[in-house]
Amino acid sequence: MTTIKKLSILVSVVLVVLFLADFSLAQNKLEVPLPSIGDASSITTMPFLPDYINYIFNFAIGIAGLIAFISIVYGGARYLTSAGNPSAMSDANSQIFAGVIGLIILLGSWIILTTINPELVKINPQLEGSGIVVEDSPGVYLCQDNTDESCRVFTDSKDTLGELSNKVQRVKFKNINDIVYGVVLHEDKYHKGNCVVCLSDGCQVEISAIGGDGVSSITVFLRPKQVSGSGVTIYDGEEYQDGKFGHIGPYTSEVWYDDMDDVKEKFSSEASSAKVEGTYMLILYKKTELKGNCLVLQNNDPSLSNEGFSQNTKSFRVLFAQ
Repeated sequence: MTTIKKLSILVSVVLVVLFLADFSLAQNKLEVPLPSIGDASSITTMPFLPDYINYIFNFAIGIAGLIAFISIVYGGARYLTSAGNPSAMSDANSQIFAGVIGLIILLGSWIILTTINPELVKINPQLEGSGIVVEDSPGVYLCQDNTDESCRVFTDSKDTLGELSNKVQRVKFKNINDIVYGVVLHEDKYHKGNCVVCLSDGCQVEISAIGGDGVSSITVFLRPKQVSGSGVTIYDGEEYQDGKFGHIGPYTSEVWYDDMDDVKEKFSSEASSAKVEGTYMLILYKKTELKGNCLVLQNNDPSLSNEGFSQNTKSFRVLFAQ
């Protein structure tokens, strides 16, 4: 067996081992209790070995792909320069074949992983949720029941809640000094589907209003100490242009409208672009009464059609956020 073939087999075995280790560890997410620190009575953290195995796997995929590509190129060069030497041409053919097989294995592994779970092929390793729960730490606490032991703390937005998805029953906040949190709860992953805004403890009623299976992703934001910027303006034309009905705004205070028909005659559903400038957040809804699929904007959006909201907005809400 040639060296190239042996190397291809070794790379394949390593990738398979990494995949199996990642899969098995992902199925056994254990909480590890750690000693108390200061006034915190308990700390729990999720094991992060699976996350780094994901990172190593992706890195190995890239290196192995580069090796396979170099093998094919080098084999091709050897083949072209080995005219008249059957033995050398045979070796070059074997090298090219081994490189092609390696690429097929890599592609197959990638397809299998993305089919099982797209999260498995993300490069940046990070823990689910905040990765750590500390009593009285500032942040947004998502709880599975009425006990504090069931809560996990979040300080930034999450595309998915992992094992906490569809299990959130209660929300509470821990704010310190001028750090005041807010959160938008989304029904689906990646901030899709119905949503509700929570600004204070409880939120059981709001959570039940989401419908579907519950909360699967969140948008966490800070309430600004001071409001600044030119506010929120919604246009009925793309690229911040006035179309048939013009624009509404700018809004520089916290407002909400259950029906955009109440804002400007016949403007309802005609939102096509929006400017969000300063310490503000705009939430668009596809139904009246702040219901239905929502879109959270904290920056300008020149074309709401990219998100499926152009000429499809029935109500909206403006919040202070940074």
